[in-house]
Amino acid sequence: MGIQNRDYIRDEPTGGHYSAGGFGFGGRSDAWAIKRIILACVAVFVLQNMFPPSVRANSDGIQVARGLTGWLELNWAGLTHLQLWRILTYGFCHSTSGLAHILFNMIGLWVFGRMVEGIYGSKETLAFFLATVGISGVTEVVVQHFAGVNPSVIGASGGVMGVLILTALHFPRMLMQIFPLPFTFELRWLAIGYVGIDVLRTIDGGSNIASLAHLSGAAFGYIYFQSGLRLTGGRAHQGRPSGLGNWLKSKLNRPAKPVRKAAQKDVRLYEPPSPDQLDAELDRILEKINRSGRDSLTAEENELLLKASERYKNRV
Repeated sequence: MGIQNRDYIRDEPTGGHYSAGGFGFGGRSDAWAIKRIILACVAVFVLQNMFPPSVRANSDGIQVARGLTGWLELNWAGLTHLQLWRILTYGFCHSTSGLAHILFNMIGLWVFGRMVEGIYGSKETLAFFLATVGISGVTEVVVQHFAGVNPSVIGASGGVMGVLILTALHFPRMLMQIFPLPFTFELRWLAIGYVGIDVLRTIDGGSNIASLAHLSGAAFGYIYFQSGLRLTGGRAHQGRPSGLGNWLKSKLNRPAKPVRKAAQKDVRLYEPPSPDQLDAELDRILEKINRSGRDSLTAEENELLLKASERYKNRV
């Protein structure tokens, strides 16, 4: 079985193009992160509707009790009172005024999150999503507070934006088709378009959409990819050669003066593995995934998969 036959190294995972209008329940049976995130969001949405904001009168007038959403949403008052659970729980809440908010976020998670999970594994994908949700929400609330506004933030959009950017960085030329549009376009243009829209919304300032959360989620996704960061421990994956992590490492580890070693007679040259040897090693890793799941791989085995992916995408 050759490298080009493996799904994890294809620039277009489903063939010629990927349709965001039709998404089945395929994928690896051991991938659980995205499924559980979606189930949690749906469960919280149901509970939000079961315990909605209520209005009651008392001796002082009308008092509004904010229901379940009021306990989970993120705002400046919650941060200053050290209600730290809100940093994550707000990302599982959505507007109860309709289905559009949760529907579009869950579709985005399902379409793009499974691609990220196929590369990084379930544990790392969950950690990345939660970190992106936390960073994007806190950024929105803090910046808006010092701008004189104190909004309450809900929604997984910041995390979804981070997942979209990370997917676009891995598969920039993957063709997308959004139903009912009759044409396809590369994923990188979709990501750039969303970022551009949020930049315009931020400049305009008149929208009730948390554009700063979207932009900070996108920024974290970019930094995560370029730096080779790993949130669940182990060796960092290989990002771009000009990545933040590699650049910092080169600066911190650079010796003060170059040291020249005397030439030795017994010099051995490194011989990279032949294509057949590499295929055999990749087949062994795939069998291990089928047998024990993606999370059973060592850091070195995950790095080999990522290196194989990059090598294939960079071939002419």
